[in-house]
Amino acid sequence: MTRIPPITAGGLPPTPSAPGTSGTAIASLALGIVGIPTCCCPIAPVLALALGAVALGSINRGEAVGKGIAISGIVLGIIGLLISIGCWTASFLTIPAEVIPGDELSEQNVSVLQAAGVLADDETVQLFYPTASFELTASGTILGNRRIITFSSHDDVDAMDFADIANIQVATGNNTVAVQSQFRLESDDDYQLVFDIMANGEDVKFFNALKRSVDEARSAAGKPPVEVEQD
Repeated sequence: MTRIPPITAGGLPPTPSAPGTSGTAIASLALGIVGIPTCCCPIAPVLALALGAVALGSINRGEAVGKGIAISGIVLGIIGLLISIGCWTASFLTIPAEVIPGDELSEQNVSVLQAAGVLADDETVQLFYPTASFELTASGTILGNRRIITFSSHDDVDAMDFADIANIQVATGNNTVAVQSQFRLESDDDYQLVFDIMANGEDVKFFNALKRSVDEARSAAGKPPVEVEQD
C-alpha cells in the first residue's frame, strides 16, 4: 500500500527539514587545528581522525552535512599525527645512551672541539656525554682535567672550574621520552651550571668522576669539601 504524506492545512505535504552541519565534523576540524601546534602529543590528531571518520559516515548516509569540514579534520589529523611521529622519532634518535671515555674520542673530534673554542689546546677529556648523536661534537657535556664544560652549539659554551664547585645537586626525573638525571652545579659565588645525563647507570659513572675531580681540586685549593644533594 502506498503511504500518502499527511496533508497540511494549506493542502501540501510538510517540507522535510534539511539536515544540519555535523557537530562531530566540527569537533574533528577543531581537534585537527589544535593538533598541529601540539604535535608532540598525538592525542588531538588521533581524535581528529576518529571523529572525522565518524562524521563522514553520518554525512554519507544523509544524516548531516559538512563533508568538507570532516575531510579537513581528517587531513589535519593525518598531518598532526605524522608530525608527532617525526618528533618522537627524532627525540629517540638524538638522546644518547652512554658516556664516552676521553681516550675513545678521535683526534679529529678533539680537534673540532678545540678549533671551536670548546676545549683549550692544553685541555684533556675525562668523559664526554654527547646530546646530539647525529653529530657527536654538536652539543654535550665534557668532564675535562680541570673544569666541566657544557655546550649546545659551538657558540654557546659554559664552564665551571672544579675548584669553584661548592654544591652538586642530582635529581632524577622523566622528560618526554626518557628518564634522565639533572645535574645542578653551584659555585662558591652562586653561579649555576645545569645539564642532564641519561639515568641508565651513565649518570652514576659521570657523578663519581665529577665528585672525585671536584674533591681533589677543592682540597688542593684549600677549600671545604663539596656539598652533595641527591633525591
